Amino acid sequence: EKLLGNWEKAATKFKEVLAQDPKNDAAAYELARVYEALKDTDKAVASGRNAVEWNPANPWYKYYLADLYQKLGKDKEAADLYGQLVKADPHNEGYYFKWAYYLVRASQPAEAIKVYDQLEKMIGINEETTRHKQTIYIGMGEYKKAAKEVQDLISRFPKNIEYKHMLATFYDQ
Repeated sequence: EKLLGNWEKAATKFKEVLAQDPKNDAAAYELARVYEALKDTDKAVASGRNAVEWNPANPWYKYYLADLYQKLGKDKEAADLYGQLVKADPHNEGYYFKWAYYLVRASQPAEAIKVYDQLEKMIGINEETTRHKQTIYIGMGEYKKAAKEVQDLISRFPKNIEYKHMLATFYDQ
């Protein structure tokens, strides 16, 4: 019924599964997606939380719930889920970027910087993390720290003229 777009019938079927198997994480996850399609975000979040609670090892449930939180403007909750995802899979670079993104949206830029620092310990200093950190520092009014980020990048890659231009442009602005 879900595949056919019969959302009400699909919700009924998933509720029947949950009545017989009250902690069926897959049914709770699918029910959350059905509720989202029905525009019932409160029930979608509740069902998504159940899926995460009943099977916290499944990253897809957390990823979905974080996305749902983001749509609802609950960036702190989304950031918390990405923090959990990083702990479960510390080598997934994408999780770090999403975690930092949601922390910035949740008005926690200093925490986002810490996330990028953790990522850099794993993968090394690079242009992408440097640009993100520099932007955050600029937003915080920490211009010396913003400049230092680019200086560190130049130290790491002294032959890359583009990074020196990036620093010069920053100083010019």
